[in-house]
Formats: sequence, structure tokens, C-alpha cells
Amino acid sequence: MTVRWAPLSETATFVAILTAFTGISSVVTNSLTGLICESHLGWKYAFYLHALVGIFLFIVWTVVYIDHPEDTKRVSQKELGKIQKNKSEAHLDRNTSVPYRKILTSPVIICVWVNAFFEMSAVIMFSSYMPIYFHEVLKFGITETGFYVALVLFSYMPIRFVAAVFSDKFKFMSEKLKIMIFNTFAVGGSGFFFACIGFIPAEHNMLSLSFFILTMCCIGVNSGGFYKCGVLHARQFAHVVIAAIQWMKCLALFSAPALVAIFVSDESNRLQWLWVHLVLGGLMIITNFVSYFIFTDEPAEWTNSEVTLKLEKI
Repeated sequence: MTVRWAPLSETATFVAILTAFTGISSVVTNSLTGLICESHLGWKYAFYLHALVGIFLFIVWTVVYIDHPEDTKRVSQKELGKIQKNKSEAHLDRNTSVPYRKILTSPVIICVWVNAFFEMSAVIMFSSYMPIYFHEVLKFGITETGFYVALVLFSYMPIRFVAAVFSDKFKFMSEKLKIMIFNTFAVGGSGFFFACIGFIPAEHNMLSLSFFILTMCCIGVNSGGFYKCGVLHARQFAHVVIAAIQWMKCLALFSAPALVAIFVSDESNRLQWLWVHLVLGGLMIITNFVSYFIFTDEPAEWTNSEVTLKLEKI
């Protein structure tokens, strides 16, 4: 989608929409499952409903989705021209082989993935352990915990779309500068607020809630940060970069629980959680600082068709 359908001038907007599923699914799934479990249907129907919706969406996708915009009559020549504007012949070439070795050894792409990994770890930490922290440390009731968790996870959605539009439409600064600014909020800013949460006394639970929301709002602007850097640098191979970023979520499913297992033995002890927030928040701040010296908006040399052809021969 980001390679074939997204205009270069709307990269952040496409990424923001296509990666919004995390927040939307968390809110919708938790809400529906809660209602179903409390109804006369019982918890089994939560699985049946999700299975049916999954099958339905898959059928819709197979009917509607087309790999290339030039292969459908639903896209006019004017729209196609906008989609392909400023894209090179190499970018539009369907037969170009992916230079995996070059991608895997690119300092820019590696930096993008490291930024994504630590940010995804914070997201998994929130989605997995925020209910426990709210209930055990901040002493919110069960009903309050459910409401506030949904609020935090959904709070970044409006920010995500607004920030993406700003990233694409602001023309008075360079793309590289915009990438740096947005990544500073998405990784550095969220890391700072995440680290601060551990220092807030438990009795100030509403202040802690505010910092949870601030952290998620900062994370919400990532489409204009490391995501956009990866797309603009990898160009026609951006799908490989973004697929790997989504894979980072799988790694984060191990790293976040491991961090909690190392430092937290008593879930009601705020001082033990402090080290989780300090370590992960500190790593995010450091990673963002390193990106200032590596990130770029320029396409990599291996995105050129002639260079790619030579790499294939090698």
C-alpha cells in the first residue's frame, strides 16, 4: 500500500491510517468482549464474533484490494498521476528484486528498526500492564481501570491523524527536519514521559494518568518520524521495512514482559515499576538522540534500478 498506492507527498497520512489498527482494535475488542461476557451469550461468543468478523473482512479485502492502481478502472488518470508523482522508474518497476542484504545492513534502516522496537515495547507495556498498574499501584477500581485504559489507548488516535496531515502538508521546512521533529516527539518525548511516570507518587493517580495519556499522544505522531524516514529512504522497498516494523511488535511481546519479570516481583510496589519506566524510557531517549546523526529523507542508492541490477549480479 505505501509503495504502490501512497503518493510520496502523503506518506505519513497513509502510514498513520494503515497502522491505526492497534489503537482501534484494542478499544473495539475490549469493549465488545466485555459486553458479550456480561450478556447471556457468555464468553464463547466473543470468539465466534471475532471469527465471523475476520472472515467477513477477509472476503471484502479479496474482492476490493488490487496490488497496482494502474490495474483498476476505479482510479482515474488524474488520480494515478498524483499517486505516481515524483516516483522514479525504479520505484514503479514491478519486476525489481528486493536487495535484502543492502536493506539489512543499511545504518538508516537499522536505526529506524531500533527506534520502532523500543517504541513498540512501550506500546506493548501499556496494552499489557497498564490495567495492572492502574489497579494495583494507582488503586483505581475495576470499572475505573477499564475506562481509563480505553481512554489512554484511544487518546492518541486524533493526534495521529492530525500529525500525519501536518507532516505531509507543511512545506516551509525540509522533510528531514520534519522527520527529526516528529521522531523527537514519537520516541524521545514518549520516552521522557514514560520515564517520569515511575517518579509520580501513587496518591497522585490522576497526574499519572495524564502522563500515560501524554506518552501515548507522543507515540501517535510516529508516522511522521521513523516510519516516514523508512519509507522515503527505502522507496519501492518500503514494504520490507514496514513489515519488519510490524514484526517488532512480536519481539516486543517478549521484551516488555521480560523487563517486568526482571524488576517487578510485587505488582503493587511502585518503586519496582520505577526501574521498568527508567530503563525503557532511557533507551527510547538515547535511541532518538542517535537518530539525529543517521536519519535522512534521501532515497538509498540501492533504490536505483541500475544499482539494484548490479547487486543482483553480485
